[in-house]
Amino acid sequence: MLPWKRYQERAKGKKILQKASFVVGALIFLCVIVLGIRTVQWFGYPINDSSGGFTFPDMDIGRQVNILIVGRDQDLKELNWLIVGALDKGEETLKVLEVPLELEVSTQSGDYKARNLISVGSALNPPQPISFLVNSVQNYLAIPLDAYVVVYGELPAEPDLAEILADYHRSWQSPFFWLEMVKQVRGLETNVQTNLSRYQLWRLLLESRKLREDKLMVKSLTNCLDVNNLETRDQMTRQVFAEAELERENVKVRVRNGTETPGLAAFATRFVENLGASVLVVDNFERRDVQVSEVITYKQLKPSRTLERLKGIFRVSEIHSQVDQSSPRVDVDVILGQDCQFPVTLVE
Repeated sequence: MLPWKRYQERAKGKKILQKASFVVGALIFLCVIVLGIRTVQWFGYPINDSSGGFTFPDMDIGRQVNILIVGRDQDLKELNWLIVGALDKGEETLKVLEVPLELEVSTQSGDYKARNLISVGSALNPPQPISFLVNSVQNYLAIPLDAYVVVYGELPAEPDLAEILADYHRSWQSPFFWLEMVKQVRGLETNVQTNLSRYQLWRLLLESRKLREDKLMVKSLTNCLDVNNLETRDQMTRQVFAEAELERENVKVRVRNGTETPGLAAFATRFVENLGASVLVVDNFERRDVQVSEVITYKQLKPSRTLERLKGIFRVSEIHSQVDQSSPRVDVDVILGQDCQFPVTLVE
């Protein structure tokens, strides 16, 4: 009987060991799942975002992304520098427009120096420092912004952007790029505030690394002949932000004001033209009580970047097609309604 008891004890021990192995394996599997979810969240969530809800930019190949980048001291309410960049992955270009800090920017709340936009937004009730800053810049330049990045203590006040951008580009080509990138990642939580996720930031950085140095361009509103003249300012803005894809599509647009708000169509036209689209007609609609803005296409257009941009700028839910009512002069009609109250904002 003794050998049989020993056999039973061994079999019992094996069963206990198998159960323990199963429990340990299940716990390890659960930990891996939780770690995977947390990693995806860490990579996919915005970094310290307080904008109020931007829509993430389209990161597809061949699309331009417009990004507001500002430098800010942790202990001060003022900005140290302010630039707006346009990265076009399809054209492999990076263009940057510097906005001088002493420039008077017209906002819904009045005219303020660019350096004070953060503090003005902080004084609102409720405080909206980032939203106010982003909206003020995009409305002043009449361009839609896809993203913002606030950098704390990375650059000196009023830097020489052309020289710094060229230095950064050369450092990106260095064989030590990846080591430097790891160091930068460690400082994201304390040095950066943005509506972009870590994954999107890295994608933008990697795409920028592919650019040739002759594809980098820096301009400054300081060199604008008359920055208070809308036509002159828009000419410089178009040099930076006009999208090659929109220019190639050459969609002819008509913008009409369906409200009692004077100048609405003219202001909306600046947004469309500064992105490189062609506006042939600016006029009043036959009705002045249109409630909801519309974008109507009169041609069977293929998937169009122009239509995507118009849909985003004027926040329409869908593009209406009226191919049977073709217009001899324009391809797309934009009818502005009461829901389109400028200054335009992409913040929900």
